[in-house]
Amino acid sequence: MSLQEVSRPYETLIRHHVDGSISSHHVRITEIYRDDGNVISAMVDDPIPLSMAGGDLNFDAIIGTDCALALRANEVLAMKLQQAEQQISLLEQDNCDANAKLEAMSQQVAALEQEKDDLVVRLASAHQQNDELQAQVKLFLGGVQSVENN
Repeated sequence: MSLQEVSRPYETLIRHHVDGSISSHHVRITEIYRDDGNVISAMVDDPIPLSMAGGDLNFDAIIGTDCALALRANEVLAMKLQQAEQQISLLEQDNCDANAKLEAMSQQVAALEQEKDDLVVRLASAHQQNDELQAQVKLFLGGVQSVENN
């Protein structure tokens, strides 16, 4: 008794997703036949995107070239959309990180401005003390000169 294994197209699926997008998939089946033509085993493969199906599947003839092209274009656009969404997610994370750094720097700037204001007050006080000391020195020197002149 000889056995024959045959793999053939089994299903072509068009799936409607929650987000409104559409994708197409192809499923193959592999069957094992006896000499008498009876199937003794059959295994259905997992669905694969239609764009990867190839082989003996003549999808264009089944649904028409325009529709097949539209479905393939939809698959490509769906992949590009997914890539763009991933890139957006990364950029949003980068933006959050940059905003956190900006906030930290803004707090540092505020602390430095406060420190500058405190130093300006201390400098003004030091200038006032200097002016007072210079006035006292002038008085003292004036007193010393008048004692020397007498």
